[in-house]
Amino acid sequence: MFSGWMSKLLGLLLVVGALLATYFSIKQRGKLEEREKWQEATTRAKEALHEKVEVAKSKDAEIDAATTAKKAAIKEANKLPEEDADAKIFKF
Repeated sequence: MFSGWMSKLLGLLLVVGALLATYFSIKQRGKLEEREKWQEATTRAKEALHEKVEVAKSKDAEIDAATTAKKAAIKEANKLPEEDADAKIFKF
């Protein structure tokens, strides 16, 4: 069916095709491994950032509580004594 040179050409094409398929599969596997590495690194970075955010939130809550207490103390210290209702009538 095929002549000698034709079967050699077909054999060469099959070998080249197999080599290309092997090359691209190795390349794809390398891409997948690299993507997994980056995803793991990103996950670790996100976890570290989340921990820092939680620490910052707790410190912020502590500062808010202290500020609220200070505001209440200042408001109590600056509170004027209540006047009589009769005294308000004659106030100008």
